[in-house]
Amino acid sequence: MPACRTFLKHCLVRPFWTQKLSRLSPPERKALAPRTLNVFSLLTTARVKLARTYGEILPSSFGGVFALAPAGRTAFVDIGSGDGKLLVAAADKFEAVVGIEKYRDRVATSKQNLQSLPEEHRRRVTLIEADCNDEDLSESLVAFTHGWQLLLFCNNVAFPAGLNKRLAGNVLRLMQVWPQNVCMVSALPLDTLASFFVQEVPFHTSWGTLHVGNVYTSSTVPQVSIAS
Repeated sequence: MPACRTFLKHCLVRPFWTQKLSRLSPPERKALAPRTLNVFSLLTTARVKLARTYGEILPSSFGGVFALAPAGRTAFVDIGSGDGKLLVAAADKFEAVVGIEKYRDRVATSKQNLQSLPEEHRRRVTLIEADCNDEDLSESLVAFTHGWQLLLFCNNVAFPAGLNKRLAGNVLRLMQVWPQNVCMVSALPLDTLASFFVQEVPFHTSWGTLHVGNVYTSSTVPQVSIAS
């Protein structure tokens, strides 16, 4: 029974993909029966795989995302752009499109998918191989988006709380210094941006449910100088 309670505490009370075996104390690890420990190790491995394969927003919902773009010239930015399907669709709607993706193999897949575009549309797309939370978004984007208004999208469904907090802080800093309006669309809420929430938006998803995303805008964010 103690082993079962420990297993439930660390695997089921919180989503298992946010747990790590290293969080268990030595006595807790010893208390786990070998079979339970093997199951836990499998779940830990699944957590890593889930971070890369947790599902997608379906193309039928892309139009709803694009419709949220501020009026006027707007650049589209996909944070965690994956295999680039959203970038391909966005290149038909926006004159400047940026995908930020940390995994090299996915960047390579994106480049392959972008080959399906006419050359004129392909030239609109810039891929940045980086972790968005290691980047100053204002510096990363200024060269590729011409200082236009921004529509940012992030499918952050599998992000742990700490990562979502860093993402929200990064987007808030961008909103504060960007000379034009910034609209942020996220699959899960970003608490740091709660004051700038404007509406919800429905997504059709590959995991088979209608998901409700969140929209934030910088139109009410106090501006600060980039130098500060």
